[in-house]
Amino acid sequence: MSLKLNNNARSLLATSISAIDTTVRVQTGHGSRFPTIEEDDDWFPIALENELGEIEYMRCTGRSGDALAVRRGQEGSQPRAYTAGDAVELRLTAAAAAELAGRAITLPLMSVAPAVIVTVED
Repeated sequence: MSLKLNNNARSLLATSISAIDTTVRVQTGHGSRFPTIEEDDDWFPIALENELGEIEYMRCTGRSGDALAVRRGQEGSQPRAYTAGDAVELRLTAAAAAELAGRAITLPLMSVAPAVIVTVED
């Protein structure tokens, strides 16, 4: 599977979900904050958190507009019902970190100004 990540991908639930729903709807227009799923094996981790601080980790395997197709109860978390307005966030999870550790990451080169050394004499 191919892990997809975006910075600052977060929203709120647009509609409440039960513990068995497999579609999470985020606020209108916020779906684009999350990665694009291009291949059948693409995925990204999301966490739903309610006002009590209860968190469920999910694996998002599809995105269509503001609807996220998910596999519930990942990484030892328990599926539960969530209410419209609860937090939906892409978070780096243990499973995602393990996948990243297994592949090389290429970062763009950055230009850095040369160091300047200043000597102060008494």
